Amino acid sequence: MNAASAISGFKSTFRSKTGSAWEDRHKMTARSGKYMWIERSYEEAKPVSKGKKEDVPIPSSQLDHRVQDFCNMIFSSDLMSSALSAMNYDANKLPLGNLSKNTILRGFAALKDLSDVIDAPNGPASTSRGGFRNACDVLSAQYYSIIPHAFGRNRPTPITTKPQLKKELDLVDALGDMEITQKLIDEDHPKDASGNIINPLDGKFQSLDLKFMDPIDSASNEFGKLQEYVTSTHGVTHGHYQAIIKQAFRVERHEEAQRWEDAGHTKLADGERLSSNNVGILLLCEVAAKPFFEQINANYHAHTECGQAGKLATKGLGRTQPAGWQDAGEVLGHDELKGCWMPKDGLTNVPGTGFGWLQYNEYIVYQTSQIKLRYLLMVQMGNGW
Repeated sequence: MNAASAISGFKSTFRSKTGSAWEDRHKMTARSGKYMWIERSYEEAKPVSKGKKEDVPIPSSQLDHRVQDFCNMIFSSDLMSSALSAMNYDANKLPLGNLSKNTILRGFAALKDLSDVIDAPNGPASTSRGGFRNACDVLSAQYYSIIPHAFGRNRPTPITTKPQLKKELDLVDALGDMEITQKLIDEDHPKDASGNIINPLDGKFQSLDLKFMDPIDSASNEFGKLQEYVTSTHGVTHGHYQAIIKQAFRVERHEEAQRWEDAGHTKLADGERLSSNNVGILLLCEVAAKPFFEQINANYHAHTECGQAGKLATKGLGRTQPAGWQDAGEVLGHDELKGCWMPKDGLTNVPGTGFGWLQYNEYIVYQTSQIKLRYLLMVQMGNGW
């Protein structure tokens, strides 16, 4: 069989298995009883030198040993695989190294269709697909055909609720981050701005685009106050584990301070948690949030209405809130944080019935210039108190 016949035969088989032409694979949609094409990224093979291969000397890392520990953790392939496995992602069918950006975007698009159905069970997105249950079954199958999951011998679970949808959105979001990280891990000989080969760990740190990442002495008052902050804002719904700071760093991203100054913001301290296994990463940020657009119930138009109201951030009012507020710069001995407010005296339950379903306050900002990264904490997560 010559090449032309082989290609023709392949295209014919592809159409019979998927119901779509090979040329239309990028815009194809899943069909009942048919296979779905999953795009994989295949990097070009690196040229092999015909001469004698020389070993490239690898310089020692110039990073502080505490920063090295952090980089070794977040750039661990085993850690990423473990995290994805916990989220039911099937890396055997589509390894991270072969995951394409287009596949991730298609995953988000499939979840957007599901979101339309779940938000309006009797709306047109549902009725056009035979009702809520059938629409969820069909759209879930389409999503699973794009983002492979490991269900074993069990029937794939239809996505019918907002918590299920949120879990899958978190998975696809994580895949986007890990796709970038995997490429950094696979890089052989990273170089600095001058073209000099550097230690692979230093290259990975360089990719974080941090202006600095300075370790904080664990015996310092600043470290102790940060631990107090983590402990005192630990809500009752998370009482089954404790959080102990292993390492704390002052951090700043390039150009972030200038964007902030150009916008002329006021300040509020807030945190974002990222976790994996029994070690979590807690990011503490200075956030320009006032004036607030306060909400007590879900509002899918909050972004638009917040702007129309002339507010900087949407604030979801929780039933449990900080008991008081204090100046972060004064408490932490950080002059640049003076005027930035952080919680004080733990948490308290708010009396009355004027609050919705949120357990804790949540803040949403809409511009990157409203956020300035200040601290990165490596937190050990353990059971009980």
